[in-house]
Amino acid sequence: MPQRALALALPDGYDARWSSVPEDRSLIERWTSRSPDATVYNSPAYVEFARAQNGRAELLWLARDGNPMLGLPLHPVGDSRFTTGYSGLMFADGTGDGPLRRGVTALLALLGANERRGFQVLQSVQSPAHDDPARIAMLAFLLDRQGLSAPPLYSRVLDLDPIADGGAAAPDVGHDLLLDQGLEPYEPELRNQIRQAVRRGLHATCSLPATDAELQEAYRDFLALHGESWLRTGMTPHESSYWIALARAIIDGGGRDMIIYARDGEGRALAAVTCHLRSGRALYWAGASSEEGLSSRANPLCLHAAIQACRQLGVRHFELGRMDARERSEKELAITRYKAQFGGGLVRVGGFQTQPPVLAVALRRVLALLGGARRRPPAAATLLDAQG
Repeated sequence: MPQRALALALPDGYDARWSSVPEDRSLIERWTSRSPDATVYNSPAYVEFARAQNGRAELLWLARDGNPMLGLPLHPVGDSRFTTGYSGLMFADGTGDGPLRRGVTALLALLGANERRGFQVLQSVQSPAHDDPARIAMLAFLLDRQGLSAPPLYSRVLDLDPIADGGAAAPDVGHDLLLDQGLEPYEPELRNQIRQAVRRGLHATCSLPATDAELQEAYRDFLALHGESWLRTGMTPHESSYWIALARAIIDGGGRDMIIYARDGEGRALAAVTCHLRSGRALYWAGASSEEGLSSRANPLCLHAAIQACRQLGVRHFELGRMDARERSEKELAITRYKAQFGGGLVRVGGFQTQPPVLAVALRRVLALLGGARRRPPAAATLLDAQG
């Protein structure tokens, strides 16, 4: 059963519904689609993608007397912790504070039944609930009252003025539009870099793939740029299957996957940006570029084109991504400064984080070592443990 595979205890008085259980699937989808906290990253399609990539992932709804109380995606980190990934808690649809209060009660019961586990829950700015500041404040109040504190995470969000009715099938990312619209909120140096890229002969293209054939074509040039970018920073790039499966999960989860390229006069891709769109919101998911793209200002041109394409698709809120106020990495701080040039404002990412008790973690490690010693000759176990 899913709860045993995830080593998660269920609180008394609650029933569990799991996305991986076929008979629960339609109910899970209905409850999730109705929750104001749902995003494309809460969808069963995205959870299945995560499960295929990481081996373990689940979407759980707790119910009482057949009524949904609390939904949350579960992405295990080791054997002691769970994270909600890029989405967070979901509460049942309804008016007033009742759904939040009942959901937090269910949450406390779940945490109490799993005291030896750690949880990281981060709400998503991509959810429709973020259009209701009073609701966000009430959830923060309910969590704070229980001593559940959130790490100091923020996300930069651009509030856009959508162009026309948002029904554009193929957004215009030509020179005239990019130099005429959307530059005002940017810092002067960023505006100059975008104009420099255009003067150097760069242009943007936009793809909104839907079929498998379209996905393969749209990501063909992205893979080389992604590989070069990640190897340049010492990371191992994802393979083609990862990006195609991710895009398919976004589409199957009710969203749209968008790829923007900055190309030179010969059509070579020098930089790329991928975004996920759903219900008037968009998230800048990934960016990549070649060395030539960096020097030719292809990156800011690409992201500017993505923002303007989203405006034409009816996007009202464009999220540039999260940042930690405690960050000390120069690389991450440079990324934060780069995004700040596009304007917008910071939004606090709600949620909380708990840690498993130190003694519980130590006990699990000891038991794991003892179990390993029973499975291996003592000398081999000692050598492997020393190397680890």
